[in-house]
Amino acid sequence: MTICIYEDVIACYFNLGDRFVFIMLSTPRFFATSLLSLLPRFLVLLAILALSCTLSSADENGDGPNLLSGNFESGAETFNPWGGVDDQGNIHVWSGGQFAVDDSGTINPTPISPGVAVGDLNGDGLPDLVVADPRGFFWYYPNSGKPNNPIFTHGEVMPVWVGDIKLTNRWSRGDMISRIQLIDYDNDGKVDLVVGNYFGELYYVHNGGSTTMPNFHVQSDLSNLAVDTHSQGLLWCNYLSPFLYDWSKTGRLDLVMGDGSYSANSIYLFTNQSSNGYSRPVFNERHRDKIIPGMGREHLTPQVVDWNNDGKPDIIAGEREGFIDLYLNQSTEKGGFPPVFDKDKPQHIQFGGVENVGGFPTVCVADLNNDHLFDLVVATADGRICYSLNTGTPGNPKFGPLVPFKGTYPFQQKVYLPANWEIDRNRPYGVPYGLLECTNAKLEPGFTPPPDTKLTGAAKFSVVDIHPVYFKDKYEADTSDTELDGMHAINYKGDPIIVQAGARYILSLWTRSQGSVSNIIWTIHGVVSSGDKKGQYLEAQGSPFDAGSTWNRVHNDFVVLGNAQGSKDTVGVSLSLNWIGDGTLYLDDITLKKAD
Repeated sequence: MTICIYEDVIACYFNLGDRFVFIMLSTPRFFATSLLSLLPRFLVLLAILALSCTLSSADENGDGPNLLSGNFESGAETFNPWGGVDDQGNIHVWSGGQFAVDDSGTINPTPISPGVAVGDLNGDGLPDLVVADPRGFFWYYPNSGKPNNPIFTHGEVMPVWVGDIKLTNRWSRGDMISRIQLIDYDNDGKVDLVVGNYFGELYYVHNGGSTTMPNFHVQSDLSNLAVDTHSQGLLWCNYLSPFLYDWSKTGRLDLVMGDGSYSANSIYLFTNQSSNGYSRPVFNERHRDKIIPGMGREHLTPQVVDWNNDGKPDIIAGEREGFIDLYLNQSTEKGGFPPVFDKDKPQHIQFGGVENVGGFPTVCVADLNNDHLFDLVVATADGRICYSLNTGTPGNPKFGPLVPFKGTYPFQQKVYLPANWEIDRNRPYGVPYGLLECTNAKLEPGFTPPPDTKLTGAAKFSVVDIHPVYFKDKYEADTSDTELDGMHAINYKGDPIIVQAGARYILSLWTRSQGSVSNIIWTIHGVVSSGDKKGQYLEAQGSPFDAGSTWNRVHNDFVVLGNAQGSKDTVGVSLSLNWIGDGTLYLDDITLKKAD
C-alpha cells in the first residue's frame, strides 16, 4: 500500500497483483472546502500514485541507505525510573520541561523542576512527600522514619492526571508542569490535593479515602475538578502555581497565585468570596490584587510562611533564574492583611552560602524533624528532590546546603535505554509504568532475535510490574480520541531524517508481542524545509497492524509530497509508533529507505 497526503487530500493505492485500486479521502478541512477547489489536488495525487504503480517491482526493503538508526544491539545503562528512586539512592522522578522564553527573548524547550508538597497522608503523624513530575505523573513517598528523622523508601504513582488534549499538538512538548499543594481543602480532617498546571488551570482533587489510607480519583471530565479564578471562566497565565491560605482571617481559604508567564508575571492574591466557610470557594477578577510584581522573574512558585516570626505571613517563591526569593510582609495591619510588600529586589535565600540552586526551582515549607522550626524542600530541574533543615531560631532562620532526599531503589536490575528512541510524552492521558529498553538473551533469558539475521538484541516496550501499597488502581488512558491513535507511543529522536519531496520510501520493521498489543500504527510527519511549500506540514501514516507471538517483518511504502513531483524540496521528518494494550511489544531493525 502507498499513502500520500497533499494539503487537504489523502490518497491510498493498493497493489492487488493483477490490478490496482485507488482510494481518495480527505482531511477534516474537506467539509469546509468546495469539491471544485479540491480537484487540482486530486489530480496531483492521481498522477503521483499512478507513478507508484510502475515502482511496485522495487525491493520491498528499498535499495537506498537506511535513514535512521533502528537496531537495538546495545543501550545506555541507567536506572528504572518507575520506583521514583535512582540507583544512587536519591529520590528522583521523571525530568521534563516546556517552552519558555530565555534572557535573549527566544522561545526554547526548557528543563523545568517538579512540583513538591509535604503533608501527612496516612495519619501516622509523620510528614509524607508528594511530587508532581514535569511530565504529569504524581508520586507519593510515605515517611517510614521517626518524628525527628524522616526516612523514605520508594515512590508510588498516584492515580491522578490533569492533562489536556491541547498538549498533543505538534508544537508542544506535552508536559504538564504541575504545581501542587497538600491541604485540607474541605475541612473534613483529610489532606486534599490542589493543582495548577501549564495552561493556568486550577484543580481540586478530593481525598475520598480515610485519614490512614488516602484515595484520590480523577474523573475523565476535568471540568468537574476545576476551580474558577474568573467569573467568566477565563484563565490568567501559564504555569499557575497555587497556595491556599486564610490570609483574610475569615475562615475561608484565599488563593495566592504565582503567575509563570513571561514578562507579565506577578504574584496575586484572590480573596475568597464564598459565604459558607469551607464550601466551594469563589474567586474572581473583582477581588484580585497584585501583591508582588514579578519584574521579569517568571515561573514564580509562592509559599506562605511567617519568616521573621512577627505574626504576619510572608512569601517565599522559586523563580526562573534559580533563586528562592524572600518577600517580607511590611503591612502595619494586625495579621498582615491586606499584605504590603517591598517593590524592590527581593532577598535571595542562601543554602550554606549558595543562593542559586538551578533554574526553575520549586520550594515547599515543612517541619521535617519536629523541632518546631520550618525547613525547606526544594525540587530541581534534574528531577531530584532536596531539603535543608533550619538550624536557626524562631524569627532568624538559617539553612545549610541542600541535601538530596534518600530512598531505596526497588529493582534488582538496571535498564538499558536505546540511544535514539524514547517514549512519547504527548499523550492526553498519560499511562504510567511504560518502559522502553534494549534487551537480549543475557538480560532476558529465553529471548530470541528475529530469524535469519545477525541481530542479537531488540527494543522492548513493557509495563513495569509494580506492587503499590496505597494506590492500587491506575487511571486508564482515553483511547477513544481519534487524534490519539493509541495509549502508548515511541518516537525516533536521532539525527533529523531528510527526505526528498515526491520520492517514494519504504518503512520496514520486525515486530512481535506478548499479551495485549494491537492497532500498531507508524506515522511520519514533518515540515517542508525548502521550495514554494516551505513551512507546509506533511504527514503519512501506515495501515494499522497487530504483532503476533512470533517475529514478523512489516513493510509499508509512501510518497512524500512537497512542492511538486520530482522537486528538490527536502522535508525533515520524524517517526513515531503508536499502539493500544498493556502487553509487551518487541521491535527490531527499523529501516527507512528510498525505493527508487
